[in-house]
Amino acid sequence: MRRNQLCSIAVLIICGASLIACGGAQVATKTDSSTTTTTKKTKKKGEDLTRRAPVKERVIKYVEGVPKKAQDLFRQGMKAALTAPPNYKVSLKKFRKAIDKDQAFLEAYTNLGKVYEKLRNLEKAREVYLEALEKNGDKLETLQYRAFIGKLSLINARREFERGNRPESNRLMQEGKDILDNVLARDVDNVAANNATALYWLERDDPKKAEEYVIRVLEREPQNTEALNTRGLINLERGKLKIAKWIFEQKVLSLDPNSPEAHTNLGVVYVRMGALPAAVRSFKTALDLDPDNLPAHLNLASVQLNWLDYSGAAERYELVLSRQKDNVEAWIGLGSSQWGMMKFEDAVKSYDTALKIDSRRTPILLKIAKIYETHLDKLDDAIATLNKYLDITGEGADSAVGKQIKILVDMKKMNVNISDDDEDDMDDDMDDDDDSSDSEDPKTEDTPKTKDPEKSEEPAKKADGGSPAKAGPAKAAPAKEAPGKTAPKPSSD
Repeated sequence: MRRNQLCSIAVLIICGASLIACGGAQVATKTDSSTTTTTKKTKKKGEDLTRRAPVKERVIKYVEGVPKKAQDLFRQGMKAALTAPPNYKVSLKKFRKAIDKDQAFLEAYTNLGKVYEKLRNLEKAREVYLEALEKNGDKLETLQYRAFIGKLSLINARREFERGNRPESNRLMQEGKDILDNVLARDVDNVAANNATALYWLERDDPKKAEEYVIRVLEREPQNTEALNTRGLINLERGKLKIAKWIFEQKVLSLDPNSPEAHTNLGVVYVRMGALPAAVRSFKTALDLDPDNLPAHLNLASVQLNWLDYSGAAERYELVLSRQKDNVEAWIGLGSSQWGMMKFEDAVKSYDTALKIDSRRTPILLKIAKIYETHLDKLDDAIATLNKYLDITGEGADSAVGKQIKILVDMKKMNVNISDDDEDDMDDDMDDDDDSSDSEDPKTEDTPKTKDPEKSEEPAKKADGGSPAKAGPAKAAPAKEAPGKTAPKPSSD
């Protein structure tokens, strides 16, 4: 699967940020002079703060070595972040106050950074992870923060790729990979680094390699939702839809029922299965949980486009662009929606914008050329656009596009010739009328004049029938190409 196929109707959430609870697998505790790591048993179901659902208040058990006030603030932050819908504003304040109470409280740093990731403020998340390293030193317990920073580089690489900035995307991908390799060289079992490296190989279209790192995580933490989500994506990419569905539905969502990432990816599985109503339900659930979930918006818009709901799709694509103005998929989808609404000039502008952002999307030129040819009656522009396509792709005159150009050139010549013939016919008719009046015998001036019926009616036929340029072969195709019958598919680019 090419990376650009992870967009539009097949957008996958692969960069979800999972929160962790105090007292879970790894908890920071203090001794007299240093911070050590101890393991606590998982709390009872009613106390499980890793689930995004309302939590019943029970007797609170505190972890030794961490100030009770810091733990109270941490729990309040978890509750705010994991309820539906989450209150991230409150959780940010609580986690920050917990850190202020205990600068060695690693879980508070982790969750503060993850909330910033949820809010797509990657720079603030990076600052938090660097702060954790600065305040607690570069040691085995803090290696995860280096892994988190490496993963942020991968996320930024994807963003640059979507903007069409391939060199910067490759640079960031390599930067992230170097950081993760460094972490794994020091701790081969580091969960955060293995999870992020799995995503790296998935981005590099190597699901087999990605699975190796996912297995490392699941061997240590069988219920790690991030690893399970990645494993679902691996099976989705391999076309094992039933397995992917089972993982997202029965594994990830059973552990984290309000995960917008899992609901979005489950929706993509349903799309691949052809179960569009179920896909729509999943995407809407994801948006209820996270209204700023752009992949879910893009996927839902693509389904609307497939259902010929052009105005609804256009509104959703415009919403995405209001939050990410350089999203190529949204511009392509908007152009296709405008085409369906017969806003042809607007469609061309949207497609042009997409090309300016990512010049490698050359198939867009074919869409623009089709609009020029069949809807705007601009054969010259259609020919110029197709020639631009040939220049970029290097395809020759014998290619399908090259042959189409020849057809359009012939059509243009034919239309010009027909128009010239019409003008000549009209000039001849006028000359004949003038000759007839000049040759009349003055003696028969009172005799009613008679005209050649064929010649006198010829201009009328031309006027009624319209200009040949509009009635010629160039206009024979629009009915077959109307988006109302065959929806343009932005994902084909």
